[in-house]
Amino acid sequence: KDTAKERARARSDRLAKIRSGDPAAERALLKEGARAVPGLIQALSAKGTGDGLPPVKVKGLLIEIGPSAASAIGEALEGLEDLDLRGATKILLVEVLGEFGGPQSIPSLIIALGDPDPAVQEEAKDAIARIDPALGPTLARYLTKPARPLSKQQRKNLADALGKQHSQAALPELQKTLRTELNPEVKQALTKAVENINAWANVPPPPKRSTPPAPEQNQPAQATAPSNTPSDAGTQRPPNINISVSATATATATAQSEEEKAEQLAREAAQHLENGDRDKAIEA
Repeated sequence: KDTAKERARARSDRLAKIRSGDPAAERALLKEGARAVPGLIQALSAKGTGDGLPPVKVKGLLIEIGPSAASAIGEALEGLEDLDLRGATKILLVEVLGEFGGPQSIPSLIIALGDPDPAVQEEAKDAIARIDPALGPTLARYLTKPARPLSKQQRKNLADALGKQHSQAALPELQKTLRTELNPEVKQALTKAVENINAWANVPPPPKRSTPPAPEQNQPAQATAPSNTPSDAGTQRPPNINISVSATATATATAQSEEEKAEQLAREAAQHLENGDRDKAIEA
């Protein structure tokens, strides 16, 4: 008991030094790596008791520790650390996992997909959707060959996340699962995921901007739409002015505007897909 009290006192003293901005205490904590994660999560849960650390500080320290912290975060999310985590604390931990990305975060994010709090589930889905699409097959295999069985909620949420990730490499596993899935809700999520990935792959590139042909001299001028702005009868329309610029400058400006337009259209298409509007996505 005395030893436990000494450890608790030492941990509290170190947190107090970190709160005060002591760089040596912070370096010592980071040097411990993943072993420091449970204490940091406990400090996050103890906010307002005098023994805690601000959430922003804890998040920064966890990100500095790096992906090796992912396993300990997963254990905390699963309740193995005997901590009563609030929803805001869980969301912060899932955000950290999303910052890590990569394969080390995947098992812990799968755990978060089954959290009782819907907000935590949504944060986990968003984090998975941002993972490199090359890891799509690894994620999809949790549906066919999980290390341990997933709940219906986990399977449904994972299918939703894969649909947002747009990984074509995950399609074979998703289609395989779709053929054998019995739960109607999961089956519906899988169907939508496959549709989203296929739609994303089939979105055509944005059309090139065409320059209208110059009117011929003998061609009568087209009538212009009447303006709502009153005009003075004595005011004449200013003549057209042709301004010549170098061909190089024109080509550069056109290329930049085309690229910006393409990026904008791609973002619009992605937003329409997430909203389930395939026609607008294809149009964009």
